Amino acid sequence: MIDIFVADGELKKIRLEELGKHLTSKKKVWIDVINPHKDEFKQLKEIFKLHPLTVEDCLKRGRTRVKVEEFDNYLFIVIYGMPENSKRLYELDFIIGKNFVISNHFEHVDSFDKLKKNQEKVFTILSKGPDFILHKLIDLEIDRYLEIVSKYEDIIERIEKRVLEEPNQQLISRIFRLRKKFMRIRRIANLQKEKLLELAREKQPFISERLRPYFRDVFDHMLSVTETVTIYREQLSGAIELSISMSTNKANDVMKTLTVIASIMLPLSLIAGLFGMNVADIPFADHRYAFEMVIGVMLTIAIGMLFYFRKRGWF
Repeated sequence: MIDIFVADGELKKIRLEELGKHLTSKKKVWIDVINPHKDEFKQLKEIFKLHPLTVEDCLKRGRTRVKVEEFDNYLFIVIYGMPENSKRLYELDFIIGKNFVISNHFEHVDSFDKLKKNQEKVFTILSKGPDFILHKLIDLEIDRYLEIVSKYEDIIERIEKRVLEEPNQQLISRIFRLRKKFMRIRRIANLQKEKLLELAREKQPFISERLRPYFRDVFDHMLSVTETVTIYREQLSGAIELSISMSTNKANDVMKTLTVIASIMLPLSLIAGLFGMNVADIPFADHRYAFEMVIGVMLTIAIGMLFYFRKRGWF
């Protein structure tokens, strides 16, 4: 599916077959390609003289690295956007030339669809130049990172609270999944941060000087995403360490209790074993209160040991 918008005094939406006659120096064109097909890109390749490697990257789903590449008649940019569920980042390809910009993606992008519905806004931005619509599209997607990532603040706070209350294996597994997700987002965000810095600081063909401050602003947003995700990852690592520490302490408490019980039972077992021997001349064997005396001694030893352990602070 291809949506083609032409700014020529007014915004026109045309078909791919009509594109050739609208490519003049005065007209600005935005081509949004959704779920690209080889036949469609073959036509775009012929019209805009695209390099075969660019076409190959655009037709590969989510396997192209983040980059900014310069060709003779266009600039090729690859970044990744974030869906609402943040499960799988999606690839966004941009090809910008003198009077055109091509955006290419396999999924419907909410921010792009919303922008296309506001044709007056599209016309205003596109009339300034294809680099302005490029900036707008990238800016919308980077802002989505901030919106989606910020929603995890409350989730992480609830996780930390649950770790303090009742850590369990299911909770630990969830923490590891979130931590892995943030590691993946941070890796992509760091790569995109570097490429956005290139657009903001270095002189790039087909991107006007007046847009560089705006790309610096996008870079700042990406930097905020990187810092936020790093903080979240550290919080989750801290939650894992806290959970492990609490589990270790709980195990130590159990072992301490069992050790105290075993220590108390040891002399009692010895006394019971001695007086349970089937031999002659056992002390107090013929005494009227022999059983009560032995139980009394055993209780005295048990209570004495409990008092001693408590005094030493062992439990």
